[in-house]
Amino acid sequence: MSSKPETVERELRELRRQFRELEREHQVLSEKYERTRAREKAKERLGDISTQAVVSFTSSGNVARCNMAFATLLGAVPEALTGSDLRSELSSAALQRLHTLLDTIQRQGESRGNPWSVEPRDGPSVWLLLDGVFLGGDPEQGTVYCALRPAPGDDATQSLLEDTSHFRTMFYEDPAIRLLIDPERQEIVDANNAAVEFYGYNRQEFQGLPLSSVNPLMKRGLDRALERTRESSRKHFRFKHILKNGEIREVDVFSGPLEMQGRKFVYSVVHDATEWRRAERRLREYSALLSGIMQNSAPMIYAKDRAGRFIYCNVSMCNYLERPQEEILGRTDRELFPEDRAREHRRWDWMTMETGEASTHEVLVWHEDREYYWMVTKFPMRDERQRIFGVCGISTDITERRVAEREVEAMNQQLAAVNEQLLASNEEMQGEVERRRLMEQELREREAQVRGILRAAPVGIGMQRNGVVRWSNEQLAHMLGHTREELDGMSAAKLYPSDAEHARIQRFKEEQLGSHGSSSVETRLRHRDGFELDVLLSFSSLRSGEPDEGVIFSALDVTERNRFVRELERTRDAAEVASRAKGEFVANMSHEIRTPLNGIMGMLQLMGITALTEEQKEYVDTALDSARGLMSVLNDILDFSLIESGKLVLRREPFHLREYLQPVVVMFREQAASKGLDFVLDIHPDVPEGLSGDPGRLRQVLFNILGNAIKFTHEGEVRLSIYPMERPSAMRRAGLLMAVEDTGIGVPEDKLERVFDTFTQADGSHTRDYQGTGLGLAIVRRLLQIMGGEVTMTSRLGKGTTVWFCVPLDIRRSGSVQERDAHHLESAPWRVLVVEDNRVNRVMLQRFLKKLGATVTAVENGKHALDSLALDTFDVVLMDVQMPVMDGIAATRAIRAGKAGPRNRDVPIAALTAHAMSGDRDRFLDSGMDDYLAKPVSLESLARLIQRLTGKASGQGAPN
Repeated sequence: MSSKPETVERELRELRRQFRELEREHQVLSEKYERTRAREKAKERLGDISTQAVVSFTSSGNVARCNMAFATLLGAVPEALTGSDLRSELSSAALQRLHTLLDTIQRQGESRGNPWSVEPRDGPSVWLLLDGVFLGGDPEQGTVYCALRPAPGDDATQSLLEDTSHFRTMFYEDPAIRLLIDPERQEIVDANNAAVEFYGYNRQEFQGLPLSSVNPLMKRGLDRALERTRESSRKHFRFKHILKNGEIREVDVFSGPLEMQGRKFVYSVVHDATEWRRAERRLREYSALLSGIMQNSAPMIYAKDRAGRFIYCNVSMCNYLERPQEEILGRTDRELFPEDRAREHRRWDWMTMETGEASTHEVLVWHEDREYYWMVTKFPMRDERQRIFGVCGISTDITERRVAEREVEAMNQQLAAVNEQLLASNEEMQGEVERRRLMEQELREREAQVRGILRAAPVGIGMQRNGVVRWSNEQLAHMLGHTREELDGMSAAKLYPSDAEHARIQRFKEEQLGSHGSSSVETRLRHRDGFELDVLLSFSSLRSGEPDEGVIFSALDVTERNRFVRELERTRDAAEVASRAKGEFVANMSHEIRTPLNGIMGMLQLMGITALTEEQKEYVDTALDSARGLMSVLNDILDFSLIESGKLVLRREPFHLREYLQPVVVMFREQAASKGLDFVLDIHPDVPEGLSGDPGRLRQVLFNILGNAIKFTHEGEVRLSIYPMERPSAMRRAGLLMAVEDTGIGVPEDKLERVFDTFTQADGSHTRDYQGTGLGLAIVRRLLQIMGGEVTMTSRLGKGTTVWFCVPLDIRRSGSVQERDAHHLESAPWRVLVVEDNRVNRVMLQRFLKKLGATVTAVENGKHALDSLALDTFDVVLMDVQMPVMDGIAATRAIRAGKAGPRNRDVPIAALTAHAMSGDRDRFLDSGMDDYLAKPVSLESLARLIQRLTGKASGQGAPN
């Protein structure tokens, strides 16, 4: 049984909660609005004096704050001067005069018209009159506020103080929305960044924009508003402004007159008050709603002050007391109720105000010879400072509920008596029910056994005789979308998608059952809804060799399995596409990194061969080492990508081991010596001299392992030992066993295997002493595995580490293989055409080639290269690959086709490019290029490239 008073009371509580939330929201918005208005007032006050240079000083003479006009005088910005003592900005005389003036102002409290010559260290002096006032009382902690104005007739200073940088700081970059308006034309002259963001117009659109475009007031209203603004220094308006997108926002506008460069303007600061106004309207609506509900609710609602006088009562209370509201407000309980009830009311009022907590109690009252039950709830009322100024009460008439409760209690007693009679009858029936339950349970168990066997089977099962389904289980019926009743008696041919498929399965079944008695075949069955299922069908005769007696069959739905197989195939194809995309991404990243790195390293090399001081040379060498380190990281990433994709191709070329090791030993011996270490090379006498393999990859392995050994060793030595794994045989194969031993910090035993994993270091913490990508040893292991070798490591923490690795190589009996070395081409002034779109790389190559003694012509794309070759003769063309208009490959093919003139068909062309992925070299050579050099380029590698292309070393002859 629901109670209307209880429902109303719940609604009132909810409304009170919403009202309190609205009050809090209103208070927050009010405080935010007042703070915003205070900031606007402060900004407007600062704007009033912004045409003068304004600065404040601490008691120690440091700048506390200044505006742009003051900073402009000293050739600085306010942020740079804040906290400064101005020693770096002013001359000694000007600074001394300033301190004298500040001391005078501090002593006198105020001083005006003090002449001061502002003498910036990097600019002309300016005579100004300084007005100052000291605030703060305490000379040790006070602040001196100064305003500087030009001397009478000093027009140059006045112009400087009105510099546009001041206006830009105070207007354009102010976070408040600001507009500059021409009142005569009623047009917007300018707007700051905040206005651009708020209204949606850009600054060009704002300039000359009619004021009516943002303010929908009629022209007469705008005229009055502008006239009011011109009459006083500051006016506040409430408008509705239109944004560019058509949205209408409610705004507060603070406007005032502004004269600048002889013109009169209106300067407006706009505050978006849409949310504030919306909150005000919501508050008024909720207040009206709450007042209406309280006034007309069934419970009596009333409020009293601390003295017990009624300050509010609703209609229900007036009706109960049979008095109008005017006769109740201002009176106490003693004037409206009997003495005993008045004392009780006052007692509960005081208890509520003393505890500060709400209370609920029930009261029995006799009124006009009738019994009333009241549920009374009282809670304290608080002001904005949370002080209790009274109590509010809600008295709900629950008389009907109490009467109903007594009636329900009597009815419950009658039901209890009836229930006792029913219990007696129920005991007699329980015996009969138990006997029937046991019989039914036995029957259900037998049925459950049969159903369980069929239900537990994970496949559909049925029996077929003479081409008709005679029986089926639930799994088969569910699989095909039929009921068991529909399947029983159905022709087996209807289960197949076509007669041809049914005939094929029928022939297969007869052949297999006749010879084997059972068989399986994959086919397709048709679902009731029309779609087809992939099914594995198994047959077995009821009697061996007699299929006419009937056939038991099972059907396993393999549709999902087949779909999964197809999905795996699609996933495999997608993975292959992703792998190709990754390769393209790595190639693009290699190109984009190598191109600027080429310019960096080239310019550093050029700087290194100029006349430098020792300190400058140290800086250049350090920068080159860092660039080479970055190049090493890039090469590691590219090699790792090639290895991961399986595209790394080993080269096979002859080399002499000891000649090949010489530059490696020289480099690492110098690195070891710089750390105070010994570097020892130990080659066993039985190691063959002439070998064939990939010396570049072997050098990469040695560089990684030797580099780590020197990096992690602080004292002692690093030793490289080389042994033959087996003696040369008729198969002309040899294996080298190499060991790199150091006396460094060692590797913990639990991390010996992990150091060969990708992106892994023995110390992976943020405080580690040694940097690196974690790819070096991982690449070493992969490279050696591709070469047919292996690597392992032994170490003792704090004692040192030994890395063992073996490399299979071919034996060569041919003579020495040694590449010519060249560092310059001064005796051979070759004519070189450089084709490079990157300006920095183009300049670097020109400087390199001029250092080598060559005559250089540089163009920026393949089309210009064809034009240059058609007009002149060159000994060598250095061709970039990726260029606008015409790329290097297209240009090379055009040259070989004679489009640059018949004499240039065979001109030597070398690819000089940031494309350094596997296969790039062969692709460029196939396009007709003669050689290839990957960026970044060194002076030595460029000299060797020119000599290879011309076939003439330095001093061996002149060019054609």
